[in-house]
Amino acid sequence: MIVITARSGTPARPCPLCSRVSSRVHSRYVRRVSDLPCSGTKVELRLVARRFVCDATLCRRRIFAERFDDSASRRNDSG
Repeated sequence: MIVITARSGTPARPCPLCSRVSSRVHSRYVRRVSDLPCSGTKVELRLVARRFVCDATLCRRRIFAERFDDSASRRNDSG
């Protein structure tokens, strides 16, 4: 099996609800994306995603997960 592990190099992310930028990491988890075999070998992409804490007082979202570009989490079906 071929395993590719990637993580974001950005130290902070904006809250999707209030847009306040947070660098306070709550936790981490791994997202696994399987793809078609390469030369008969299984391929798995592992994205290490972080959950951040939103410190905005009036924001309803306390914890949010970082988002990656859609191309990293979905296969391109055009070709």
